[in-house]
Amino acid sequence: SKQDKQQQQSDQNLSDDLNNLAKQQEQQSKNSHDLNDKAEKGASKDDLSKEQSKAAQNQEDLRKKTDQAKKQAESQSSKAQSQQEKDAMDKAKDSLEQAQKAQQQAEEKLKSGDAKSAEDLQKQAADKLREAAQQAQKGEDAQKQQEQQEAQAQQQQQGDKQGEKPFDATAAQILDQERKIKEALARLQRQRARPAPVAKDW
Repeated sequence: SKQDKQQQQSDQNLSDDLNNLAKQQEQQSKNSHDLNDKAEKGASKDDLSKEQSKAAQNQEDLRKKTDQAKKQAESQSSKAQSQQEKDAMDKAKDSLEQAQKAQQQAEEKLKSGDAKSAEDLQKQAADKLREAAQQAQKGEDAQKQQEQQEAQAQQQQQGDKQGEKPFDATAAQILDQERKIKEALARLQRQRARPAPVAKDW
């Protein structure tokens, strides 16, 4: 299904998703900065409250996306093929939890009309999203390395199997030779077992 495909794509590149989220989060902090400017310049309360509730809504959407990304990091950590990948995904998940806390607080600040505090919290959230993206990238690199190693190991195994065929032939030849040698020895022993005529030299 289409959703599975998307899931796989986003699974493979959690780091890209997180970099995008960080950019969106930075944009939100700029919006809050603008809101604060407007407030300081004496914009009407009505205008401001509309924009603030819209900003809070946008922040909530971002927090939900961050939550999805966190679940993805958890899922990748549980499926990790190597300790390296697992550790990186766990660290990404921790950074995402911290980002979510800052996002939640920013949302509340926007609702209460404190755009200045929201801006700082949104910057923090963006930093944490970037950190998470870097960790996810490490995890993805570790996963690629692991897959390459496994592919190489498989190729070697296949190579060994192909290499065994001539070895099998030579093994059969050696066994055959051993059998012939044994038979020849047995014949010689039988011949020797016959009482040889004693040459009377007296």
